[in-house]
Amino acid sequence: MYYNARFAGRKKEAIGVSRWISTTIKADNEEAASLALYDRFEHITRVTLTPITCENAGHYNGETCGDLFNCCDCGGADCGCSYCFSCNACEDCKLNS
Repeated sequence: MYYNARFAGRKKEAIGVSRWISTTIKADNEEAASLALYDRFEHITRVTLTPITCENAGHYNGETCGDLFNCCDCGGADCGCSYCFSCNACEDCKLNS
């Protein structure tokens, strides 16, 4: 599942003050998503995680993940393509495809 993360912090090994950061994290659950932030960022505080679903991803006007992620489908092999259905679709769309 993918999570939108918003928090105060800074990129790992950066010099300077913390700032508000928004990013997307792929993880199995919220705890894993929080921990995954430390792979790229440090001094993390005030974390807000929001699971990405069709409703909050912005494709609720008749579009689905199949419309947005249709370049390829690795079948869950985590190919890394930004437009791969298996790698990027929300759980609702994967279940209903």
